[in-house]
Amino acid sequence: RVICRSCYQRTPTCDFCFRKIEGSTHDYANGLYSCQGCFAQAVTSEQALPAIKVEAIQWLEAFYPQMGLREIPVQMGLIPTSKLSSLLRNKGRKTRLNGVYLYKSKRTASRVIEESHTIFLEEGLPWKSCLGVLIHELTHLWQNVTLGKMRDLEEIEGHATWVEFRFLEDIEHKIQANRLFYRQDYPYGTGLRRFLELEKRLKSPAAVFESMKLRSSLGSKLQENPRGSFSVKA
Repeated sequence: RVICRSCYQRTPTCDFCFRKIEGSTHDYANGLYSCQGCFAQAVTSEQALPAIKVEAIQWLEAFYPQMGLREIPVQMGLIPTSKLSSLLRNKGRKTRLNGVYLYKSKRTASRVIEESHTIFLEEGLPWKSCLGVLIHELTHLWQNVTLGKMRDLEEIEGHATWVEFRFLEDIEHKIQANRLFYRQDYPYGTGLRRFLELEKRLKSPAAVFESMKLRSSLGSKLQENPRGSFSVKA
């Protein structure tokens, strides 16, 4: 089918696979458009989240066997993208969010007495995209549990985006992987290139994780979570 340039430019783009939509569209209440293919795979029920979590952790354990997330309790939920943005302290950011990781803790002088990990994912993401976002947020959980509080935003988001990118490459989700690879923004795009270069130098994904643990133990750009901490990572 041949479409003239004018009609092509007016054709809506799917907000999930980013292809021009041919045929009918599904319009979400938040203003997003979905093609029929993405809508058929959309995760719209929280009942699907346990299965997605199992799949995500299985992939992460294959990618880095010492991930150690299987026994950590994580609360999960689906919410619209507008509410995801409202969870962040920097509410003025323009980047559309697909997920958020929240950490809360209470401490005495010597130990943590209560803590919780919560991940919210954007409602309506196709299954594979939802998996990629969950892997990104679970990487933030690993950072928090293993490394403590990190100060370098490019390191925080670059590391999680790199893990998500490697997952998308692994499952051959080329459009999404390419969108991450060509991002130019700080801290996601710049951070991803930083970790791709680090992986190139260290020769393996496991070595990247181990280098972060080593830097954490030396205190470089990292510090322990303060008493009664609350952190948010997108």
